[in-house]
Amino acid sequence: MDEATTHEVRQWLHKSDHDLRSAARLMSGDEEPLLDTAVYHCQQAAEKALIAYLIQGINP
Repeated sequence: MDEATTHEVRQWLHKSDHDLRSAARLMSGDEEPLLDTAVYHCQQAAEKALIAYLIQGINP
């Protein structure tokens, strides 16, 4: 995999990680958890990780 592809894959995984971290914050804390929004961020994280996987697979 070339350097540009590696960079793009890492960017997508970084965005995915941010979505997962956002979901964790929405489910924790002193206030009532915002589960619907947390689930949305989990779904977004999965999509972004899948995009990274597909990009990596197209450019091995």
